[in-house]
Amino acid sequence: MGKGKNCVVCYREMYESMRQTVFSVIQTICKNYLYSYEELKSKLPDEIANIGPHFMEHPFVIKKELEVTDDDKAPIKRFFDEPIYLEEEKFNIVVSNQWSEYNFAEFCKVVNKEFSIEIEIVE
Repeated sequence: MGKGKNCVVCYREMYESMRQTVFSVIQTICKNYLYSYEELKSKLPDEIANIGPHFMEHPFVIKKELEVTDDDKAPIKRFFDEPIYLEEEKFNIVVSNQWSEYNFAEFCKVVNKEFSIEIEIVE
């Protein structure tokens, strides 16, 4: 698995990278389920982002847009520019764009278990 690998999600969308797959899956979850931020955070805990040998200083999977700090933006921006609106909460969240083969594999396991979404890596 790597940044350039295509990923197919069970609803047959294809994305060109792990990070785009994560963003799109979370966007779909937010659209199809009316979870509160706390419910979503409990199903997608920040620990997922910190799996693997590459320790991230400020790991998160999702974060309230209003809680993004300067540390989340430097030395590189650690989230997608496009926020996702949580209808239930009436505010935006941002999604991490920091994904490696290790934390992406964990993300795939979690979304399969919590949301029955299967993600297949296309070689």
